[in-house]
Amino acid sequence: MIHCRALLEFLGLRLTRNRLSNIGQRKLDDVGIEHYFDTKGLPLKQLSPDLALASYLGQREDAEKALVSVFSTANKGLAHITSTGPSQKSGQAYPLKI
Repeated sequence: MIHCRALLEFLGLRLTRNRLSNIGQRKLDDVGIEHYFDTKGLPLKQLSPDLALASYLGQREDAEKALVSVFSTANKGLAHITSTGPSQKSGQAYPLKI
C-alpha cells in the first residue's frame, strides 16, 4: 500500500477532502513525473484524476473509492490490517479488500 501510494504521488495524485486531486506545488525534495522529459525535451505531465479514473473499465465511483482507499490506508499505516477504517456512509469499519 505504501508503494502504491508513492507511485500515485509520483504520478501527481493526492487525496484532498477524501477526493482525488492533483498535487500542486511539490516540496523542494520531492520528485515527480513532471521532473522527467519526453524525447522532444518537454516535461511529462501529471496524471489527472479524470484520466486515472477513466482508465478503469468498471464504474468510475468504484475506481475512485479504490484509489482513495490506497491513500487512506497508507496514511493510517498498516498497524491494523484487518480493517480500512470507518466507512464514509455508516461509520462502521469494513474489511480490507485486496
